[in-house]
Amino acid sequence: MEEKLYFKPASYGKGNKKKDEPEKTIKSKKNDYRARSLVIFLILVVIIVLVVLWFLRGKTTITGQYPANVRNEYLDCAANNIVYAKVGSVDSKQKELRATMVFLGKEELSSISIKYTLEFADKAAASYAEPIVSTRFHENIAKVIDQYGAFNNKVTLLDDTIVVTLHASKTDLENELAKEFFLIPKAESPTTLSDYREAFESQGLTCTSSLDNN
Repeated sequence: MEEKLYFKPASYGKGNKKKDEPEKTIKSKKNDYRARSLVIFLILVVIIVLVVLWFLRGKTTITGQYPANVRNEYLDCAANNIVYAKVGSVDSKQKELRATMVFLGKEELSSISIKYTLEFADKAAASYAEPIVSTRFHENIAKVIDQYGAFNNKVTLLDDTIVVTLHASKTDLENELAKEFFLIPKAESPTTLSDYREAFESQGLTCTSSLDNN
């Protein structure tokens, strides 16, 4: 009787493993792709942060005034019995001349404004006086500067009241003739808040200041 020998193929019983290997490879590739994506994303974030920091390098933003302890102070002076020379005498019922100044700290003038208010018995009297006031005022302006709107001046008629206003910065006052419009005596050269207060009070105005309550 003849015996037959059978040999198992080398791959016998390993079919399942062959099927499993492609799945593991796919998962491994997916994990590698995710890892690379995460690394690339983190690198991009770091680059963006470094670029922003580079642009901000050496730049300092300062808010407020410099030096920090300097603040704006004001001086307000007014009188009801003084005729504004650049308008002259007008038959009004009441009048008020007011000067308002802003200072950087208490040592340096920043700006000054004049407001001259004339109140009349009625609207008709105010309307009659308005062209007189306007002509006188602008004739005086023309003597100082050839510009109709100099010092941002305005002559306004409001019912029974005429209001003359003008404004100047510190630079505008470098013109000696301009000082007259702002009640600053030519013979004096006030610089500080205290100097201006003394100059205005010597002319009969009553002054109040932001420093009064300090």
